[in-house]
Amino acid sequence: MLEMFVFVSGYLMAYQYIELKKIDKFLPFLYKKIKRLIVPGIFFSILYFIFFYSFQYVFHATNQILIGCGHLWFLPMLFWCFIGGYFLIKVKFSEPIKLLSCLCLAVISDALGWLPFQMGNACYYLFFFYFGYYVFINKHQLMQFFSKSKRVITGIIIFLCAFVTLTLLKERILNIESASIITKAIKTCLSQVCTLIYATLGVIMMFATVNYFLNKKLSPISRWVVSLSPICFGVYIYQQFILKYLYYQTSLPILLGSYMLPIAGLTITLMTSIVLAKLSRKTRFGRFLIG
Repeated sequence: MLEMFVFVSGYLMAYQYIELKKIDKFLPFLYKKIKRLIVPGIFFSILYFIFFYSFQYVFHATNQILIGCGHLWFLPMLFWCFIGGYFLIKVKFSEPIKLLSCLCLAVISDALGWLPFQMGNACYYLFFFYFGYYVFINKHQLMQFFSKSKRVITGIIIFLCAFVTLTLLKERILNIESASIITKAIKTCLSQVCTLIYATLGVIMMFATVNYFLNKKLSPISRWVVSLSPICFGVYIYQQFILKYLYYQTSLPILLGSYMLPIAGLTITLMTSIVLAKLSRKTRFGRFLIG
């Protein structure tokens, strides 16, 4: 889930700050994140709007572009997570208190959806971003705990059971009908708590499983996997352009049917987005946009 991607971003920020000592002062840090996230988000949102949206009026177009068209909403959201994470690192409170504060913010984040430029979504994902930072600080204890395969397997089973149970519980909570504003607020918060619990368990088990196999050297990282790292941002940018075109602008869905379409869509989209990302990085402008 997206929580895992945000967790990885927070984990890598902790690596840069703690291991590499590379966190800049705020203004240089802000500039780098605007260049890395906001500028590509706006540029590709303009293209996405031109290709797939119908123009209504200037305010609508501007708002859609600034909040991120389609899948590009993730970029301004992640930008605010970095900004929030930066200040959380600088604040002189204990790490559990800061993490608990982020958790409380995530629980009420639905009520903050009115905030502009994906700040409302960032209120939810900031917890997972800073959880990544917190896990990095305590990674040795966590990796030691999950050093045995039985614990990893048990954790995965617990996550799967929690995921199914809490998803069903969340559905039942949301189906409770009530005209009371207080009841609706409680429903929303309880639903969010269910999501936070199984998402956090999923993040922990993904981290534990990957580290278990890497430490046991059962799954060494291949060179070709490492070589894909520089283009992953470009693949993310291009993939939905291609997928949306294939699904809604071609006859592919009719030709392949509902069973073969996802397989063909994945294959064509992945291969094409890799090629486009590689070609983009051969130009100066492309490297500026996608690294």
